[in-house]
Amino acid sequence: MEERLPLLAPVAAAPLPVRVLGRIVDWTVIAIGAVMATMVFVNVCLHLVHMDLAWVTEFGELLMVWVTFLGGACAAQRGAHMTITEFIDKLEPPARRWADAAVQGACLVMLLVLVR
Repeated sequence: MEERLPLLAPVAAAPLPVRVLGRIVDWTVIAIGAVMATMVFVNVCLHLVHMDLAWVTEFGELLMVWVTFLGGACAAQRGAHMTITEFIDKLEPPARRWADAAVQGACLVMLLVLVR
């Protein structure tokens, strides 16, 4: 089986500030998941005694948006983000690096368009 070059550099090769930020994002995603699980558990327990926290659903949806984007950042940092590689895998390594760079550039352009 052909070995795939990673889309991004491995986490260990990243500069120290990027690794630290990555750790912060990792722990933030874990904390948000714990908060969401706790909120849902408490709300289910309250339903058993015919009480309810009305804000839990909306707050849970907001947290789900945050965990989705932060989780995507965690996956991208590790080179584990979902990709379709049928075309890229057929390229020679130099062309593959150019294609990977073009994809990264397109993502950066899209980010700038969305932020603008």
